[in-house]
Amino acid sequence: MKTAEQPDHTTTDHRTIMVRDLLTDYAGWLLGCGATCIRLEKNIKRIAAAYGQQVEITISPHHVHLYIVDRHERTVFTSIATAKGATSFDTITRLSTLSWRIADT
Repeated sequence: MKTAEQPDHTTTDHRTIMVRDLLTDYAGWLLGCGATCIRLEKNIKRIAAAYGQQVEITISPHHVHLYIVDRHERTVFTSIATAKGATSFDTITRLSTLSWRIADT
């Protein structure tokens, strides 16, 4: 039986799953809109840090691989393949603004 003082380290917590899903969608949109790799990395790390997570990122032309490390030192892997769409500086700007809003809350 687990208690609040003894967290279950065998499963990934809900917060990590939420962060994984958010970062996966976010990375796919940002890469698909033509954002630079440095912007993608900075924004994703900013969002992860706001949720108390660490993230390692591997970016290729059509894929982003994320390794998210939760507060219990468990690693969650996710990957997204993106179809290259038209470059949209407006969408890139809005997504960057979103990352700052998340970080500021």
